[in-house]
Amino acid sequence: MRYLGLIIASVFLLHASAGLSYIQVKDVTMIPDGEDLRLQVNYTLEPFAKLYVLALGCRHIEPELIRLFSSYQNVKTVKAKPTTATLVVESAGTYLDGYYLYDAKPLSAPVSRFTVVYPEGVTRTFINVTATPSIFVEKNALRMAAR
Repeated sequence: MRYLGLIIASVFLLHASAGLSYIQVKDVTMIPDGEDLRLQVNYTLEPFAKLYVLALGCRHIEPELIRLFSSYQNVKTVKAKPTTATLVVESAGTYLDGYYLYDAKPLSAPVSRFTVVYPEGVTRTFINVTATPSIFVEKNALRMAAR
C-alpha cells in the first residue's frame, strides 16, 4: 500500500509539474461576510488526481484551489473534499460609509459559472468569468442575514 501511494504521488506530481491542470472548476459561489468573503468551489479532478486524493487526502490540492484566487491576499482553505472546497478570503472588503466594497479581482483560470449570494438572499449568477465581480453590501444587511 505504501508503494502504491508513492507511485500515485509520483504520477500526480509529474502531471502537475508538466503544467497540466488536474482540477476543472465547475462553479464558484461567493458569499460576502463583513470584510471577508467565503468561496464555495465545486470542481472535478482528473482520474490520477482523484486517485491521489482518495489515497492521500485533499491537502495537496489545496494550493491549486488557493491559486485560483491568487490576486487576493489572505486566502485560506476551511474545508476541502474530493469535489468541493470552502475557502475564506480575509479582509477582502473595504468598509466605507455603511457599505462593504469588494473590488473585482482576476482569477487565475476562467470559471464557467460564478454566483454571488447577497445577505438578503438574492443571488446573481455570471457565466464564463475571468474575474470576481465588483460588489457592495450594506453593513446592516449583513447583520440581518446573521440572525
